[in-house]
Amino acid sequence: LPGIATLKGDVRARVPEDREEVARLMRQLAEGIGTAHGVKISVNFNTEFIETINAPEQTRAVVKAGLALGLETEGNREPMSFSEDFAHFSAAVPGCFLLLGNGQEGPCAQPLHSDDYDFNDDLLPIGAAFWAQLVRDRLPIAGNEGD
Repeated sequence: LPGIATLKGDVRARVPEDREEVARLMRQLAEGIGTAHGVKISVNFNTEFIETINAPEQTRAVVKAGLALGLETEGNREPMSFSEDFAHFSAAVPGCFLLLGNGQEGPCAQPLHSDDYDFNDDLLPIGAAFWAQLVRDRLPIAGNEGD
């Protein structure tokens, strides 16, 4: 039998409290298994990607910009599990992670990191218009104060 074994895994949660509870239970389970079998077990629980949680005000601003352009919007959708760098940004400064919608068929419907993913170039003017609208809504521009 090997003298050392390493087990690795990935945990995703929807709220920080759930992630912390998973870490606690993993340590408790490993400690119990180690005690039962007379072996030393150590658990190293690293959190590389925290939960991406949208802030209410920023989410309302994104929905407002989308609606102003006549885009189909879904401001309160079911939670999704991402490993997303944006989570760290929005933990420091409230933000909103949005999905523009790349397509529902063919290579444009594939997950971002799939080998057959293809960005839908038809989204470029829609995305540019969305970001311009969001800037108009959020920044005090001459003639737009007070909005």
